[in-house]
Amino acid sequence: MKNGIIIILLVCIQLKGYSQISIEGIACSTDTSVISFANVSIKNKAIGACANERGYFKFVIDSACEKDTIIISSIGYINYSFTIESLSIKDSVFYLEPANYELKAAVIINNAPSVDKIIKHVLRNYGKNYPRSGYQAKAFFQDIVYNYAIEAKQDIARITEAAITMQEFGVQTTKEVKFRVDELRNS
Repeated sequence: MKNGIIIILLVCIQLKGYSQISIEGIACSTDTSVISFANVSIKNKAIGACANERGYFKFVIDSACEKDTIIISSIGYINYSFTIESLSIKDSVFYLEPANYELKAAVIINNAPSVDKIIKHVLRNYGKNYPRSGYQAKAFFQDIVYNYAIEAKQDIARITEAAITMQEFGVQTTKEVKFRVDELRNS
C-alpha cells in the first residue's frame, strides 16, 4: 500500500512539472491579406506546423521550449521571428513584409554553343558540380490532400508532415542515399 501511494505521488509530481504552450494565430501580409500555408517552426528544431488556406495555424509545444524562437515564413515574404516568452495573448495576427527580389539581367547570346558542346562541357565538369564527399541534410516535408466533395465540412481532408534526415555519400561511391524519418505527423 505504501509503495502504491509513493508511486502515485511521484507520477503527480512529474505531471505537475510538465506543461504545454499553445501557439496559434493568423499569418497575414502587411496589406492584411492572409498568407495561405505559411510555415511556422521553432528555430533549429524539427517542430512546427503549417497554416491552413486562411492563414490560421495552431500547435502545442512543451514549456521547456519557451525561450526558443518561432519563425513564420512563406515564399515571397521576409521571415517573421519572435521568442515564445515575448508572446502575449493579444498577439494573434502576425504581419509578414513582402520580399523584393532583384534578378540579374538576362544575356542573350547570338552564337550560342551547340547541344553537343554543352553536354561535353557538363560531362567534363561533372565531378566539380556534384559533391565528392558525403554530407547530411535535414528537411521538412508536407503533403496536403484536399476534400473536393460538394457538401464537405472542411476544405482539407488530411495533412501529412515529416521531418527527415538525408545522408548522401558523394558521387565517387556506390553507396545509395539514405533517408531517415525523424518525425511523422498526420492530421
